[in-house]
Amino acid sequence: MTHYSHSLKSLLLSACLIALGFRCIAQTMDLNRANLQGAGRIYDQKAIIRWIPSDLAVWQLGNLHGYRIVRIHHSSVHSAPVFAAATEEIQLLQDSLRPMQADQWQILSDSLPLAKTAASLVLEWITPGNQQQVSASETAEDNFSMAMLLADIDPALASALGVGFIDTNIVLGEIYTYQVTINGHPHLLTNIECQPDYSKNISPPEQPQAVWGNRQVTLSWKGITADSCYAFFNVERSTDGGHTFETVNELPILPMFTEATRVAPVKYTDSLNSNEEVYHYRIRGVTPFGQHGPPSPIISGKGIAAQIGLLPYITFFEYNSSEDEYQIGWLIDSFLSAEVAAYEIHEFTEINAPGKNICPGSLHPKSVAFSSNQFKHGYYYAVIAVDHAGNHHVSTKKLFLSKDNQPPLPPTGLTAWVDTVGNTLLSWSKNNEDDIQGYRVYISNLQDGQYHEITAHPVNDTFLLHQYAVNTLQRRIYFSVSAIDLRGNYSQYARPYAIELPDRIPPSPPVFNLSFSDHHKITICWIHSSSEDVTNHQLQRAVFLADGEVQEWQIISNTTDNKHAKSCFQDTSITSGIRYKYRIVVSDVSGNSNTSDELYVEALRQRPAPCLLNIRVEGEQNAGMILLEWDTPLQTEAARYVIYSAAGKESLQTRAVIDEKLGIPTFHGRHFKYTEVYTNRNQNFVYQIAAKDKTGQTIDLSPIISITL
Repeated sequence: MTHYSHSLKSLLLSACLIALGFRCIAQTMDLNRANLQGAGRIYDQKAIIRWIPSDLAVWQLGNLHGYRIVRIHHSSVHSAPVFAAATEEIQLLQDSLRPMQADQWQILSDSLPLAKTAASLVLEWITPGNQQQVSASETAEDNFSMAMLLADIDPALASALGVGFIDTNIVLGEIYTYQVTINGHPHLLTNIECQPDYSKNISPPEQPQAVWGNRQVTLSWKGITADSCYAFFNVERSTDGGHTFETVNELPILPMFTEATRVAPVKYTDSLNSNEEVYHYRIRGVTPFGQHGPPSPIISGKGIAAQIGLLPYITFFEYNSSEDEYQIGWLIDSFLSAEVAAYEIHEFTEINAPGKNICPGSLHPKSVAFSSNQFKHGYYYAVIAVDHAGNHHVSTKKLFLSKDNQPPLPPTGLTAWVDTVGNTLLSWSKNNEDDIQGYRVYISNLQDGQYHEITAHPVNDTFLLHQYAVNTLQRRIYFSVSAIDLRGNYSQYARPYAIELPDRIPPSPPVFNLSFSDHHKITICWIHSSSEDVTNHQLQRAVFLADGEVQEWQIISNTTDNKHAKSCFQDTSITSGIRYKYRIVVSDVSGNSNTSDELYVEALRQRPAPCLLNIRVEGEQNAGMILLEWDTPLQTEAARYVIYSAAGKESLQTRAVIDEKLGIPTFHGRHFKYTEVYTNRNQNFVYQIAAKDKTGQTIDLSPIISITL
């Protein structure tokens, strides 16, 4: 196909999708998106053009003001179709094209069966003074969508609806461009280029198939081909060996698809006069320009007669105590009994296994029961009706269960295995009883505790794959299994089997509870992890660089003695004025690890005298208030004080800066007070005070002070 054909295909797909989306058309016009889209085709000595308003509002404008159609005749097929070139012939074809009036629709309906439907969609629009009322109706969008769908079916309908035009005054072999504009709205226009006929490249409908039934056939085919988009289809039938074909559908067959289901096949069901006659079918598509595409490959066949339901059904299967044997009974529809030549009783070891006749020969066609003491517990039995042609008609198979109140023995040989992610494999030995229906599997956290079933249905095999959640503190679980027979008797539990679960739970993290520093060391204390399987506590340190980056973590202490509840460490390899970050990595015997919160401590610069004296903290629980107080010497280099605090297990963060110039607190001589109010109760809070000089360097740092409010 040419470039023009790709444009046409896009237009047709858009038209199909617009026509089928009855509730997706905006009722108000968006000036940024309002437009006309058009396409055209030249064939059979005429040019046919189509355009589609972008939404309901644009359609209303076209119906109200009419369309202006201008044609530009290009000099040859090789000239570039540039609109309004000086050397080209320009001609006004229509000044105000609108939908047909009521009397014109009446004439058109005599030849087009869908013309009455199309007329009902637009006559309200073109009635003077009625546009506003129709536009506000709930069915306005449906009318617009259906009108665009009908316009695709026939060019004459498109012209009658005011969205198409047929130009018969053309010269074959020439190129034409048509400009369609809504009067009074010059921005609503489309340029439609028409080239000579390329209908020879239209593909026939693809993948035609047929499903033959009793005096009917259902045909299906693809609604869209690789290079064609048909507006509708016709099904043609031949009864003379494929020499002549006639259309069997009265109305066009529309490919009703959406954007998500455009590949769904189109289907049509046709009735057959006889199952003995051979019928030939083919499908032809028609484009929105009225072009009939080539027919699909012919599908031939004939109807398939319905099968007679000559099936007996079992009415009872019970024990006859007087004869000490079992009896099976059945019935068959009376009007089919004459079709039966004999009956047989077949035995099946499994429901899908081959069967064998257990009757001594065949039973009389009038028989309705059969007695025997050879029925086997747990086997399946069926009644076979043999017709006069020798065909076998099998009833529903019924499981035979003799009287049995004895439960099976408990299974033996139970073992289990679990991997690191909880995949568990259970296996056991098969029971020797011949009526075992299956096995049930159970689980418990205690060997002598309550067991819970993990199988929804009996297991036919002697193994089971089970997924167990290993993210639990439970270290050992127990499995058991029981057997169930065909009568529903359960065995006792098998001897439980215990498996050790992999440890995937990390140990609880340690907690820093004290830190302080001077100019030559930093002292850190922490509370150990509360987990019982901890192997070591590893203290790590990182250094803050001047640009804010942090060096890699280094191990500075490794504590393997976990008998004590807490530990302390003095870090002497420090530099005054440098800020350090600490953390503790704890590991357990299974290799799981956890990390404490990070602790920030700054090594103090050497100073002649301390700057923080008499530090104390008090709390008032009823008021939710914490008071922090301290003194400073009369002679001090401290210019401001930074208060760090944290709640619970949070890291210390800057809480306030106390500077006389900032006016945050009030200096009382050399005595300082700082208060905070909290809404949380029964929670631990920690504080630390840093004294800084005029350059911002820390010259004194208090220990971490803890208080519970």
